[in-house]
Amino acid sequence: MNSSEYAKMTVLVCDDMFNMRRTIKNMLRHIGFENIVEAENGSKAWELLNRSKVDMVISDWNMPEVPGVELLRRVRDDARLRDLPFVMITAEVSESKIVQAAETEVDGYLIKPFIAKALEDKIQTIFNNRENPPPFERQMKNGLSFLESGAYDKAVGAFSEALRIRPDSARARFEIGEAYARKGDNVQAERWNKEALNINPQYLRAYEGLSKVYEKQGKTADAIKLMEKASEISPNNPRRHLEMGKLFLKTGDKEKGERALQLAMKNAEHNADIHTEVGEVYLASGEETKAAAAFSNSININESVHVYNRLGIALRKKFQYEEAFKVYLKAIKMEPENEVLFFNVGRLRMEQEMFSDAAEYFKKALVIDPEFNECKDMLKKTLEMAAGKRF
Repeated sequence: MNSSEYAKMTVLVCDDMFNMRRTIKNMLRHIGFENIVEAENGSKAWELLNRSKVDMVISDWNMPEVPGVELLRRVRDDARLRDLPFVMITAEVSESKIVQAAETEVDGYLIKPFIAKALEDKIQTIFNNRENPPPFERQMKNGLSFLESGAYDKAVGAFSEALRIRPDSARARFEIGEAYARKGDNVQAERWNKEALNINPQYLRAYEGLSKVYEKQGKTADAIKLMEKASEISPNNPRRHLEMGKLFLKTGDKEKGERALQLAMKNAEHNADIHTEVGEVYLASGEETKAAAAFSNSININESVHVYNRLGIALRKKFQYEEAFKVYLKAIKMEPENEVLFFNVGRLRMEQEMFSDAAEYFKKALVIDPEFNECKDMLKKTLEMAAGKRF
């Protein structure tokens, strides 16, 4: 990469020391970066990452609230951000820190103090490695490609080759376990996740992988213990809290389930998907009021026809018919050719015994999709009920 390419990128600089942020920003401008944003701690950085497009993160390790390694974990845990280049800055590097961050897939280290040339070289190395990965990363990349295409045996082979290159890798062991889990071999999946945790007890993805294996095996209590352990290491991951909430509800522990779901939303202030998923959990468990609140939170973050539709269903089940009707109208305004929305309004009006209105909405749905058989049945039933009401 050259300075003209750097100029198109946005870099996030995260450090609790103002002077350090200013120094790094000046270095980045000297290298050729023009779009630089900053955050004084990991919490602020996480908020920024969830609402803005960033191409690279440069973060200090030691910060209040959310330290750099926790920010790195959150980035690697999030499917939208997982491949984001991440440089860690620290005053000293111990072997334990190297292991901890390496298995969280940090792209590079810089030890304070450093000069602009060291930062430039590190950034150039990161992007060179992205384009031409070293043998270990190349095998890991091959394995992930096989994994996503469903070629699980080939994925195991690639990850095993990566493990041969780097025998102490918890990450490679975890991915072997993931391949076996997708293949349906829970025995091998359990073995490799346990090996990953033996190598690195801080490796969060292995806790989650092993938890999923135990859940499939019906060992819900063991699955919960692993997720709780992961939350002790990294307490603010919203998706982990969401999964814990589901597990607690599965065991019948509504109090802990509720607490976990609320924590999921609290730690996902700018993530509409988490609020939507929490709403779905509440809706499935018959908690329509809480479902409606979660769906409303999601819409406040990002308007979505799907979520408006789900909110309408939650309100309808609470018998808040006019509120539901208003919500459906907003969704229809956004997608006037969505037959499901008209169908759901028809069902709403049918429950209100407003049969003429219901029939009109069913007819509108059928204009959009004449083969909507469920809608045909509901229209027939509505017309029959309307006729019965008249007589």
